[in-house]
This record gives sequence, structure tokens and C-alpha cells, in this order.
Amino acid sequence: MARKAEPQARTPGADDEEYATFAAGLKRAQARRDLANSVIDECYEFAMPLRERPYSDGQDYRVKSERLFDATAPDAIEDGASAMADDVWPLDAEPFTLEPGKTVDPAKKEEFAKALAAITDDITTTIYNSNYRKACEGALQDWHIGSGFLLLDEGDFDQPLVSRVLPLSEALPDLGPRDEIDKLYRKPIKVRASDIKLRWPDAKLPEQLAKIAAETPDRDIEFQEGAARDWSVKSAETWVSRVAWPEGKAIIRRRVDKGHGSKPFVDFHYSNVPGHVLARGPVQTALPWIKTVNTVMELALYGLELNMTGAFQAEDDGVINPDTTRIEPQSVLIVGQGSGGLKSLTGDIRVRDGQWILDGLRADIRRTITGDDLGPVKNSPMSATEVLERAAARARRRSGPYSGLIVGLMQQTVSRVAWIRQRQGAFKMSAIDGQGIAFRPLAPITRALGQDKILRFGRSMELINGALGPQTAQLVINQEEAARWVTQQFGLDPRLVRSKVEMKKLVQQIAQLATAAPAA
Repeated sequence: MARKAEPQARTPGADDEEYATFAAGLKRAQARRDLANSVIDECYEFAMPLRERPYSDGQDYRVKSERLFDATAPDAIEDGASAMADDVWPLDAEPFTLEPGKTVDPAKKEEFAKALAAITDDITTTIYNSNYRKACEGALQDWHIGSGFLLLDEGDFDQPLVSRVLPLSEALPDLGPRDEIDKLYRKPIKVRASDIKLRWPDAKLPEQLAKIAAETPDRDIEFQEGAARDWSVKSAETWVSRVAWPEGKAIIRRRVDKGHGSKPFVDFHYSNVPGHVLARGPVQTALPWIKTVNTVMELALYGLELNMTGAFQAEDDGVINPDTTRIEPQSVLIVGQGSGGLKSLTGDIRVRDGQWILDGLRADIRRTITGDDLGPVKNSPMSATEVLERAAARARRRSGPYSGLIVGLMQQTVSRVAWIRQRQGAFKMSAIDGQGIAFRPLAPITRALGQDKILRFGRSMELINGALGPQTAQLVINQEEAARWVTQQFGLDPRLVRSKVEMKKLVQQIAQLATAAPAA
């Protein structure tokens, strides 16, 4: 069971050593992340132009797309993020279920499974009634570059869960002893003085900061945020979140959270590189193609401009002045006698010469980012077979990244939301560690695997029935357990399945009715 946060009573600004340690950790994370700034900046410029780039000052809200001439990559990323969100966290189906772990007494599993089904409903409803889906798609766009980060915080009565995207341009992660991210800072943020207590109600303001907030409430003040795993605590997973005021070199908020799911952020990665804090995604793979298509489109537009507006030459006859001569409809140009006047240089400029290059590269970009191996949709609506083939093809191409999303995005989200809901008093449960409680994803890719098992089971039953007869099949296969196994593979709510005790009573009732029935 998750424990309550333990706010630390301390004199604000007095612990200079703690601030120095925090600042040093942030500086180290900033230095490591800066090594990837140029790559992130290029990916944002050519594939996610609406995002603020690492090298921007954060003050100019204009979309900097002067060098962007093709929208294939931005469109593919939006499609890919939406498709991934549906594949991993579908809106029209149950995305996961909690099941009794292997240490649970078999005699108590059925009742325990029904209790866990109610907890699953609570977690799912909490997520669906929040802004999680929107934040998830935003983080999945960053995931296509390499890594995605979500901040999941406790909300209020109306909205128990508050989700925020931490863009790659702001995230400053660092690796721990297990070569996993155990520290996450963010670029310094500015908060209006009057909003400090609203943003961090448990903050302890130094006297100087409190005076600034009282006298100049509209002033923007810079703060630093970060969370780190406390490895000195061996009994439980422990995370320490801090908010620092760099001007006063003070920690104004320090919060300690314990328990499985106390990690205040969710990090998930496409393809990890050992020793690197950020992963590598398909946008980085396709970046040469993206830049090539962009250059071809730029040249095509220049050619189109030249063809539409024209280019001219004229003899220097002392009459035509190129600085004042305007080529426009109904204009009359005065030229000297015997001169050739203006002569067009454009001729037949074929703007579409590079179309064959564009078509092939655009297809490669979309295939790399979205994982679609079957080309564009031919029939509308698609047949069931085509849908399954497309899903299987995408799953084959992204088996590694899919597993990373299941463990990184889904499982961390469920653990975090369960921890928050326990703090809010919604229910009590042990850790989702696979021993007492097991997490089972029901995303389309995992459902496909389960359905494949069912198809193989059905084929086996057909062979046994055909070769050995139905009586032998009944002797060999435990019909009751087989039926339960099928419902589990389909992810059927365990509350809809009769328990063994209920089935035994039902069999007895049927037998009694058959005995009491008068003979015909």
C-alpha cells in the first residue's frame, strides 16, 4: 500500500548543502542532455514545427517554419502518435486488467479477481475522465524522436488526475546505478509571484521571497524543479521531489513519496542506447529523407516562382532602367530603337521533375514513422483481414518499441494512478509487482497474441475431435478450465464468469430439478 507523502519541516534556505547537491545534479543532467540538443532541434524544426525548440528563448511564440517546405513528417508523426495511442490505450476497449499473482491462494483467486476488477474500473475511469489521453498523444510525438515524458500529479475532487507533457526541449533526465532514469529535472520555469502558493501549496517561502510575493505579486520569478530516487532507503521505493529558488539558493519545497507508483513521472523510450539518457526514434532514422524531401520541395517552389514570375534580359540601350522597370499586366515598356527590348529567359521549366523522388521518399518517411508496410488503404472501409494484416505488420516492425510502451507507458501509468487513488482513499491494495497482483495489458497487440492462442486451441480441438472423437476430447481436455482460459485470453471481466462454487451449486440445482421432474 502506498504511504502518504512526508513533507520535511526545515528552515527555508538554511540547508545550503542540499541546494548545492540539487544544483549540481541539475547541471550534470543539463550537460548530458545538451549533447542531444542539435538533433532534437533539427527533429523539431522539420518534423514538429509547432514545438518550442531547445535553442529558442521561449519568449517568441511565432512558429519558426521558414525552412520548412514539406509537411509529410509532421503529418506522419501526428498519425503515428494517434495510432500508437489507440494501439496501446484504446478508447473503445478495456486497456488492461489486474489479476491475482502467482503467490495468491488458488482457492481465493476467483473472489480476489472480482475485487481487482472493481479496482481496474476505478483506475480506468480516473484516467478516461482526465486529460491523460491528450497528454499521452503529445508525449508519443516526442517518443517518435526517441523518448517521451509525462508528469502525473494528484488533482482535486473534480479531477483526481492531472497529466502534463514534459517536452524533450525541457526534460533533463539522468541515469542511475541500474542504467535507468532515476532523476528528472526540467528547464527553469518562471512563475508569477502570486501563483507560487497556488502551484505548490506546501512550499515554505524564505522571508525574502515572501516579501517579493507580497510587494510585487505580478513579478515573474524563476524556479527549478526535479525529482530523484533515494537509493539509501532499502525498505521501499522512495522518490524525493524538490523545488528550488536559484536567486536565493534555497529549496522551497521538499516532498518524499514512498511505495510502488510513487515515481512522479512516466518515461518511455523507443530504442535505448546504452549510456545515453535519450533513446533513438524513427524520426531520427528518417531525418536524412525528411531533409532531402524538404530540399526538393524548396527547389521545386523556387522553380515554380521563376516560371510564374519570369526572368528577363535586356540590352543596355540607355532607356531601360532595371531598378525602376516593373513587369506587370497592362504595363508599357519604352525601349530604344533597334534594341531587342526585354527577352524572357524562363523557357520550359519543368517543376515536377523531382516528383518521382518525392513520391518514393515520402512513402519511406511514412513507413518508417507509422510502421505501415501495406501501403495506402485501397478499399474503404477496410476488410477485417486487411485490418488484422496491417496491425500484425505494424506489430512485427515495432515489437521492441511496443514492449517498451507496455512496460514504460502503460504499466508505469497504472502504478502511478493506483498510488494516487490510494492516497485519495478510493481503495487499498498491495503493489502491482506480479507476485500478489499482476498487470495484464489488453492492448490490441496483446489481444492479437491472445486470439492467436485461441485459434491454435480451436484447431487442436478440431484435430482431436476428428481423429479421436469427441469423447476422447472430453476426457483429455478439462472443459471447465478450458472455458475459463478462453475468457481470460479475450480479457472478459471476471465478474461475468461464475465461480467454481457458483457452478457447483448450479449443477446441484439442475440435478435436483431433473430428479424432481415427473417421469413422462
